[in-house]
Amino acid sequence: MKKIHIIPLILLAHLFTFFSPAQSKSYRIERVEILARVNPDGSMLIEEARTYRFKGQFRWADYRLPIQGFASVEDFSLREAEQAYRPGRTGERGTYQIKKSKDELYVKWFYRASDETRTFILSYRVANLLKVYPDVSELYYQFIGAGWDHATGEVQVTVKLPEGAGREEIHAWAHGPLCGNVSIEDANTVLLNVSNLPPHQYWEDRVLFPSRLTPGLPMTSNLPQLDRIIEAETRWAKEANEARIRAQRELAERNERWWKWSIIFAVLSLSAILAWMRIYNRYGRAYPPGTQSEYYSDIPSDLPPALISYFVNNRSISGSALTATIFDLARRGILTIEEEKTLKKSFFGKKEKTEYILQLDRSAVEKKADTILPFEQEVLDFLFERLGAGRDRISMKEIAGSRSETLKWFNKWKKRVSALAEEQGFYDRESKRKLLRGLIPSIGLILLGAAAIFLAGPGAVIPFATGLTLLIITLTTNRVARPYADQYARWKGLRRYLQKYKFMEDDRVKLTGNLSRYLIYGIVLGVASNRIKELIGLIPSEQHAAIFPWYIYPGSYSGDHLGASLGEAVSSMVNVANSSFSSATGTGGGASGGGGGGAGGSGGGAG
Repeated sequence: MKKIHIIPLILLAHLFTFFSPAQSKSYRIERVEILARVNPDGSMLIEEARTYRFKGQFRWADYRLPIQGFASVEDFSLREAEQAYRPGRTGERGTYQIKKSKDELYVKWFYRASDETRTFILSYRVANLLKVYPDVSELYYQFIGAGWDHATGEVQVTVKLPEGAGREEIHAWAHGPLCGNVSIEDANTVLLNVSNLPPHQYWEDRVLFPSRLTPGLPMTSNLPQLDRIIEAETRWAKEANEARIRAQRELAERNERWWKWSIIFAVLSLSAILAWMRIYNRYGRAYPPGTQSEYYSDIPSDLPPALISYFVNNRSISGSALTATIFDLARRGILTIEEEKTLKKSFFGKKEKTEYILQLDRSAVEKKADTILPFEQEVLDFLFERLGAGRDRISMKEIAGSRSETLKWFNKWKKRVSALAEEQGFYDRESKRKLLRGLIPSIGLILLGAAAIFLAGPGAVIPFATGLTLLIITLTTNRVARPYADQYARWKGLRRYLQKYKFMEDDRVKLTGNLSRYLIYGIVLGVASNRIKELIGLIPSEQHAAIFPWYIYPGSYSGDHLGASLGEAVSSMVNVANSSFSSATGTGGGASGGGGGGAGGSGGGAG
């Protein structure tokens, strides 16, 4: 006895392959902690811990330090936790390359990071950094330069000065963003902190301490500088404070203005919504159906599945319409789906390969010519005359090699089906024209929102978002014509009936009579494949051949066997076919502001 085995048309999934773009990678510098020790010999030891958060894969980072305001950079080293990086030329993980010139120190180090946080610690000594005057020694240094093109979340700098001074003899200022802070912790410790340091923004420190703490260093100038430096820094601090006060006042005025205008725009938005709702209620709201039942178990009409796709999916014809049309032609005996199995040799031995064949019954086409609609005939002609070159059989492998041709044909086919569906009068044309009056308040709100950006700031979101929402609803609303309101409600009821397992409560005789058509229309209704599996599983296996005579399973070379259950096979077939045709046809599917004169000024990046 020949067995009927509905196997998923897996090869359909290979008709078209879409590759998602590579995930973009990015990084941010979460924190920089710097410990700087100023030595009496005029040098400064710097230990800089830089914490990066990587999204994606990274393999290197670099660091640039201009040699300006000091003589040289010496004793460079790099580590990560307890791992010391070593010099190297090959770019091997755990190594770094270093280049020195008279103008710059450049370091590039290598690692492997993927979606993780890493902290690298750079240590070095800058020589001849201090300026010495008769009354004070001056440290003027940019700990973060303007060469970083990424923002830094938190920056904390601790400066340790030579011991031997009183706290009142220490003066310190910070330059950069006005939100930064500087504090003198004790006689030899200065702290600088700033949050959310923008890219290309420096962060520098200027510290004065008694020149007696740096004995033996040559004088930069024989003129006292303490009063001059304090005067300059006081002026910059005053300007910074004035800028802060001005910014706070402007912020308060702006917030008050924004609040007032936001209320005005909210009132205007509400008025526009009410005007739009009057138009929508009159021309867009659906006609009440006579059928009020939530579920419907019969097939509401004999219309072809492609037309039903247009009807129930808001004038949209997707790849599922083509899938359902092919299955419906098979259900009506115009073509069959045959499975062929062959044994192929591979490295692991013999492997069974499956090919799927569409077989056209030309005698059935002649006998049933008056039942085949023009757009259904176009499907047959495209598959068997155009792609199959006049043959009665065409394999999925052949179809898979005709992606661009199928796409061009499908776009034309959709237009013909849409034109035929329009002739049915599913949707209220007069209602659509009048509903477009709703574009007036929606577009008005969008324009109002654009203008409101300057007056209400964030409040501009209210009219803009409201207008955009109303615009989308206006353009996408299609009211079902009054004569079709009942049928539309029944199709929706059938969808709920199939999706929510209500078929399990009905008698098996009714289910058997409708099963094949449930499958066809379930495709365009978007019924999940696991529902179809449950549906078929309720039918006795001895009835499968009578319900699905259009699928021919000839057995396999490895022996005659039942294979997967029919319900599982059919549900997989529907799922794969839907996603495959959707892809194939392109229809979707599955401090102070002064300064800037400090030495140093680092920069860098990662990749």
